[in-house]
Amino acid sequence: SVGKAAAAAAKGRSLTKAESGQLAKWSMGELQRLTGSDDPTLCEFLMSLHSAAEVREYVVDYLGPRALPFADEFVLRSKLEAEVVSNKSRKEPAAAAAAAAAA
Repeated sequence: SVGKAAAAAAKGRSLTKAESGQLAKWSMGELQRLTGSDDPTLCEFLMSLHSAAEVREYVVDYLGPRALPFADEFVLRSKLEAEVVSNKSRKEPAAAAAAAAAA
């Protein structure tokens, strides 16, 4: 769920596959285009990393410098997804409190 993903991001742990469905779907498509393989191992590994530098380093190590645009886009999408998740989770407690007050 989106709220769980925000909590995961806030605690510094990696998102689960379910929490990062859109990112995983995009990543798998791009990695298949780059490598010709549909093996999810690299995608799952990248999603477990905590820093942009690590993502870029591993992408270049495994796929070469030609894949650096993928790494940059992966980092950007990861950050955007974490922000969306974080914003939604901040709204959920306020909505719950308002519903409880109205009851």
